[in-house]
Amino acid sequence: MKKIWFGVIVLLLTTTVFAKIGVKDQEVETSLIVGLLTDKDFKFDPIYPFFGVVVDIHALDFILISPEFAFYFPKLFNTDDNFYLAPGITVNFSPGDPGTFFIGGGISKRFNIFTPPGSPTIAVPLDLKLNFGLRTHNRKLRLGGYILTPFKDTFKTMAFGLYIGFGMFFT
Repeated sequence: MKKIWFGVIVLLLTTTVFAKIGVKDQEVETSLIVGLLTDKDFKFDPIYPFFGVVVDIHALDFILISPEFAFYFPKLFNTDDNFYLAPGITVNFSPGDPGTFFIGGGISKRFNIFTPPGSPTIAVPLDLKLNFGLRTHNRKLRLGGYILTPFKDTFKTMAFGLYIGFGMFFT
């Protein structure tokens, strides 16, 4: 439980620093996201709910560099008792009217942050993340999806995520 609280505190501090300080002469947006992750057959069994934070740093008018953190809670719907922290970073291309549609790619790594006594620990490889979505013009709402696939077995093993995001801080 201490690891979960530590992760939440680090997550909030990181996003606050990014949102308040920002990157000189660049726009920075922070969004809280919630969603579901499932495997490639879309049977939603198993299903992994998650919440997290995405920080969008506008590197150019059409490029977003987006560090992110997510917490996965599989126990809510499955027999998997493990909790996961998944930091990652994506580079998104956002053409058109200032960035309502975005598509990109990056990396993500899930870390097992809590395993109850007697439960197996699951090792998760480094994943390729392909990201896409839509944001409202005022950037207060985002709908998105992504594909996670391990680098070792690219596109042979996949997971799909869908999420909704709510804008929190803007600079």
